[in-house]
Amino acid sequence: MSEAEYSLCRNCCLTLGRLKAGSLFACPEHCRRKVRECLTAFRGRGIRFAELGVSCGRRLLLVYDREMVGELLADGDTVRFLTDRGYDCSGTAAAVAELRSRVSGGGDFPHEIGVFLGYALDDVKAFIADPRGGKRVGGYWKVYSDLPAKQKLFEKYRRYSDTICGKLVSGHSLLTLFQ
Repeated sequence: MSEAEYSLCRNCCLTLGRLKAGSLFACPEHCRRKVRECLTAFRGRGIRFAELGVSCGRRLLLVYDREMVGELLADGDTVRFLTDRGYDCSGTAAAVAELRSRVSGGGDFPHEIGVFLGYALDDVKAFIADPRGGKRVGGYWKVYSDLPAKQKLFEKYRRYSDTICGKLVSGHSLLTLFQ
């Protein structure tokens, strides 16, 4: 197991395991080639990645499940929210391209990125309206509604992540963990 594989697993296992639509990964430059190789191997499973920008020697990658993001982009409330913010929701590639443009454009950070990461739409909207409000629970995102259900979800995420990363450390390959 390489540093790149471990970092990719730790940061993106919820997406690779289809529990969450997307993950952000700040990939160190020295791991870039190996991370790209790993993610390319997941292409047949519907995993895609987009480089959103570069900062401090790291490349910010959006790792996402194309089908899961597509399902989010088929939801009426999500489509209205993103189109009101200027996104083309005609397909996953178009929406991700717009997100990439906004992140790399250097303006205000596009907090609607939470939609692409599989965060609850009500929490994404509430965070945009009031970034200082809400509760931080489990480190995944700020929660503004239905705290008990999200605490339970975040605990599921934590257990899954710990289990998968433990298996990687004990010798399983990244690809076989997500078959």
